[in-house]
Amino acid sequence: MNQFKCCICGNYNSGKLQVHRELLFCATCGSNARFRGLMLGVMRHVLKDESMPLFDQKERRDLVAIGVSDSETYAKHLASKFSYTNTYYHTAPHLDLCDPESVGRYSNIDLIVCSDVIEHTFDKPRKVVRSIFRMLKPGGVAILSAPTYYLSETIEWYPHAKTVEVKEHLGKYEVHWTDIAGIARTNINPCFHGGPGSTLEMRLIAHQDLVQAGSDEGFHLETLEFSPEWGYSWPIVPQYPGIDAPMDGRVLILNKPSKAA
Repeated sequence: MNQFKCCICGNYNSGKLQVHRELLFCATCGSNARFRGLMLGVMRHVLKDESMPLFDQKERRDLVAIGVSDSETYAKHLASKFSYTNTYYHTAPHLDLCDPESVGRYSNIDLIVCSDVIEHTFDKPRKVVRSIFRMLKPGGVAILSAPTYYLSETIEWYPHAKTVEVKEHLGKYEVHWTDIAGIARTNINPCFHGGPGSTLEMRLIAHQDLVQAGSDEGFHLETLEFSPEWGYSWPIVPQYPGIDAPMDGRVLILNKPSKAA
């Protein structure tokens, strides 16, 4: 058993630190290890202070921040500190990271939090990273996470898809899709995050591909190393059924260079 201090609410918790990134819940705020990693990234790279949990940090209303379907577990804390808007794909305030017109409505942003979204987007991660770069102001920071794997290359479940539609058939969910050649295909065993029929997994992202995409698009990128004392830690081991590749999933810090740089 180990004790950690939640970097979001400041509560002391006891529990085994070596668990899945979606587990190890804080008894007070309900955050998991991934959420704490995201907020530790905000504290360290935006607020420049990790001497105290996010809850106790001073307000910075001069900083404009947006979330991409952020969990309310930490979104409420971001809203209390920054000039913050949580955006959504299916409802207002709307943001589609694959739509240039939608992306164009947001600019000069100091902070973007995008957690476990790009494995679900219609377009590949590189285009999403490009959209994030476009929205940030020079010197802005993106706190990004995805369940990345140590694969030789990213596995696209629906390569070159033109249309993708989830349908229920005989009590099960199937994905009916067509490729750019117009060939109709069906996946009878799709993977969803958040339960059957919820958010469709479009790909397994190779860790090196995501890191390379960030660098290629112009970011100064670094991995947020684990901080078990803040409750940000999990084992990097194989976790996907049938795929013998460790899942990393650590938070990435994407810094957009300032104009002076």
